[in-house]
Amino acid sequence: MKQSILALLVTALLAIAAGIAIAGLPSELEGGALIITATVSTTSSSTVPAAPTTVAPSVPPTTVDPAPSTTQPSAPTTTTTATTTSVLAPESLAPEELVVATANASGVSGVAGETADRLRSLGYVDVTPVDSDPSATSAVYYQPGLEREASRLAVDLGWGSTSIAPVDEMPVLRTELSFDLVALVGADQA
Repeated sequence: MKQSILALLVTALLAIAAGIAIAGLPSELEGGALIITATVSTTSSSTVPAAPTTVAPSVPPTTVDPAPSTTQPSAPTTTTTATTTSVLAPESLAPEELVVATANASGVSGVAGETADRLRSLGYVDVTPVDSDPSATSAVYYQPGLEREASRLAVDLGWGSTSIAPVDEMPVLRTELSFDLVALVGADQA
């Protein structure tokens, strides 16, 4: 019986995988995570036949008692339920999907423009050079939910993936524009 339950579970998981392959994954939920839940239920019951019963003729053949029942009551029903939940991490946005600012916080003229050109050569399309209040260190600042993209941008610039921070920690930019990521070029990178 365990083998039949295992076979049903494997079949159900294969059916789910085939459904995903044909129809695609479910739409993204808030926060970017995908949640896939599969529930498989199986029920089995069996009837156990009793050993055959024979009646020895001890009386004349015309007065034979009827034979007792040849089956016993059904065995108890067994129900197994298995639930599998998978959470898939959201995919990162590609460089060409991001709105990026290169902010000059170094005090050296032209640094933001040079950094913007470098990012464009790496596949970042929407890059705008801006000025910022001075900063000794360079960092990539990100909007909520874009931490992975900020880490990738910092690595692309050669600053290391740890030189990132939320946008609310960023020095003041001298622009009214809004950006997904800001590569703040400080005095250490000028």
